[in-house]
Amino acid sequence: MQVQNTGLSKREKVMLLVVGVVGLFYLAFQFGFMPLFDKNGEKNTELSDLQFKKDELELNLRTEGYVIQSNTDAKAEYGFVASLYELTNSNTDLIRKMGKICEDNGLAVPSNLLDNAKGLSIKMDIWDAETGKMVEKDVDYSAFSEVTVRMEITGSYQSLKNLLDAVDNDPGIHVRDIKFNLNHADLNEAMSVSVTFVVTLLNG
Repeated sequence: MQVQNTGLSKREKVMLLVVGVVGLFYLAFQFGFMPLFDKNGEKNTELSDLQFKKDELELNLRTEGYVIQSNTDAKAEYGFVASLYELTNSNTDLIRKMGKICEDNGLAVPSNLLDNAKGLSIKMDIWDAETGKMVEKDVDYSAFSEVTVRMEITGSYQSLKNLLDAVDNDPGIHVRDIKFNLNHADLNEAMSVSVTFVVTLLNG
């Protein structure tokens, strides 16, 4: 009786070896590499999110600093502008100020008249959609008002000239009109003059 040989051939052994190796690589890839790859991807995503939040925070901090500095600068600029102008509704102070300017330049003020403050407007070229052209219009400056002060003053010609020079150095005051009430041949002789000032006021 002949016994059948059940051993594997060399080719079959090689194939089994290859299958085993492939299986080991698959298991290593599936249960070793893939979890590490997924975990690394999660870490990269988390790192990207943290970097984005960091950049956003830095931007906000820079923006906050810029806003704070801009606000500080704006307050300083407003304070400087406010120091150059009288405030509206300060009629008593305004009369006192104008009288002091005249007196400081050697002029007496027998009488004065203060008008009510009016909104300040300036002429600007504005685009008119209806005509398709630039037209000149009055534009209100809500931050400022104007008040007219008429003062009767007496003094010499030189004192009047000194007054006009002083007004030129004040950005909030300008002279609209001057009327000489009497004609004098001698410029050193005291004369009576009516001066109309226009004072720009800051709306508080």
